[in-house]
Amino acid sequence: MSVELEYYADDEGAAVDLILPAFSSQPVQCINLEAHSPDDKMRNDIQFLIEKQNAFSQKITAETQAYCKRVYGAEATDLILVKIYLSPDAKDNFGFMFATDKDREHGIGLKFVGLELKSVGSSETAFL
Repeated sequence: MSVELEYYADDEGAAVDLILPAFSSQPVQCINLEAHSPDDKMRNDIQFLIEKQNAFSQKITAETQAYCKRVYGAEATDLILVKIYLSPDAKDNFGFMFATDKDREHGIGLKFVGLELKSVGSSETAFL
């Protein structure tokens, strides 16, 4: 079943609010950085994200737990998905930004190419 998405302009780029049940029942903003309007690449990336959300969620859970244990000495049990970033140029590039009580100022960011994790760090990792 296909859901009609409502795209809009944001100060960071073309955006759409997605509900990804693997992460939350609340909508999360997905932004195609520096884009003025949605294009086929953005639509394809979003479709991939929706279809693979469970795989992303599993990898993110494992990686953020390892990251938090290494950096903060404790597991993060309160991760909240704040934003998802898409690259305007590179296909299947995804950045996930999370808020956590472990680091209220910097949060946690993860960068993926397809389903392969490329980096994890503070929140700016999601969009750099």
